[in-house]
Amino acid sequence: MNKEQKEHFEAVLKQLLVEHINKRRGLEESKENLSQYAIELEERAANEQMAFSLETMDDQAGGMISAIENALYRLREGLHDTCESCGSTISLKRLEVIPWTTRCIDCVTEEEFRRGR
Repeated sequence: MNKEQKEHFEAVLKQLLVEHINKRRGLEESKENLSQYAIELEERAANEQMAFSLETMDDQAGGMISAIENALYRLREGLHDTCESCGSTISLKRLEVIPWTTRCIDCVTEEEFRRGR
């Protein structure tokens, strides 16, 4: 991966990181708003369901933040385009679509085949 490509992926990953951190902040605010006392039973049930959905989205955002931070670390270490499973080069085309990926398409395809997808 040349310097220009490395800089490109660093910018993309940093932008994604900011977006997911902001998303997570918004989810936290929404969860706090739900914790206000609900008078009606139906409203309380709806709030509980909404709180569960927000918690799930928060977990997903947290996972994305971790994956993006890992990708930035791998980029700094010169490993961003190296598959963690087989050591082959991850194609730039794949990295453009999923810049936080750690595995090449062959390893992902093989795993999905083993899982029966």
